[in-house]
Amino acid sequence: MEIVKEKAIQAWLKKYCAQRGYKFIKLNPSMYNGMPDREIMTTFGTTVYLELKSEGKPLRPLQENWGEWLLKNKHRYRVIDRIDSENVDEIIAFIEQGNPNYVKVK
Repeated sequence: MEIVKEKAIQAWLKKYCAQRGYKFIKLNPSMYNGMPDREIMTTFGTTVYLELKSEGKPLRPLQENWGEWLLKNKHRYRVIDRIDSENVDEIIAFIEQGNPNYVKVK
């Protein structure tokens, strides 16, 4: 089985966001080590923070701390280390949560 690289995940998310008019922003962690890699700003007022990792790569302690802080303070945060047929619908549903126009395809 081929390991999914972080760049492949990033490319898929970038395309997904562009198709929907969402902003897919690379965050600059130079002042805050461990902050998430990416932020998605949707057209329906939701911001999602994503930590992208190559499949099987663990979070560093500072990344874990950021994730815990974001979740504790009610921010939308998720770690993504793969995108495939088994989890793509779940990732889309996570991004689209709160979108009044989103209809999950079964």
